[in-house]
Amino acid sequence: MKKWIPVAMCALLLCGCAPQSWETVTDVYEPVTLTSAEATVALPEDACVLTLSSDEGTLYLCQGYEIALLTLPGGNLDATVREVTGYSLSDLAAVQTARGSAQCTQCAFSCQSEDGDTVGRLTVLDDGLFHYCLCLTALAGDTGALQATWQAISDSFAIGSAA
Repeated sequence: MKKWIPVAMCALLLCGCAPQSWETVTDVYEPVTLTSAEATVALPEDACVLTLSSDEGTLYLCQGYEIALLTLPGGNLDATVREVTGYSLSDLAAVQTARGSAQCTQCAFSCQSEDGDTVGRLTVLDDGLFHYCLCLTALAGDTGALQATWQAISDSFAIGSAA
């Protein structure tokens, strides 16, 4: 019986509590429009601009090679690399570094084109919202002489403030 006395007293104390009123708050979500930053690159003097069929980027034709600048939705780096190169990120020997406030991923790839074997170099800058891609491609036999040019172009690739 003595064991039940503290239980009964606690029950009496709880019965004297006034009921709490709960307030309901409705969350109001406003759509946020994300704007991509401006990607910049030092283009060679012989670059001729062509517009891609989509609003994602621009294609430049140069003497013996092509430069493609693309802005794709961020989040899945493997999907971006697969879309641009045709390869999964795990299939390529990618190097990841930091470039400013962005994560930089670089890799090389090869593929077949109408003109023959093609070699490419991809640089992806990831700011957390978008993937900014610089893709350089040329016929396999021409890439040896282009390495210094491609390195200079790739090193100049950066993203700036929102456009």
